[in-house]
Amino acid sequence: TAPAAKAQAPAAASTPATSAAPKLDAMVGEYEMAPGRSIVVTLEKGQLHGEPTNNPKRPLVHLSGTTFGVGAADAPMTVTFTIGADGRATEMIMKRDGQERAAKRIR
Repeated sequence: TAPAAKAQAPAAASTPATSAAPKLDAMVGEYEMAPGRSIVVTLEKGQLHGEPTNNPKRPLVHLSGTTFGVGAADAPMTVTFTIGADGRATEMIMKRDGQERAAKRIR
């Protein structure tokens, strides 16, 4: 059991740093806010970006877990991805000024 414990300890210690990269890929997709209005999330050079319909693409800056600041770490708007049983994001929750809005993944 000692080798197993040793193998688990580094993995657990490195989970926040190393698990971020694989999870980013699982968040890429299109999320619908309303009919005809969506946000396309892309992964470019290890950085997530969100591009709402008719708006410029902005970087999503990792804050913690599956929560990102839109444009900057101290941005007034954040997005949190909900991860499904298959490990892929099923929706994103946008939060600004205490208000939340969900956008379901459509592709």
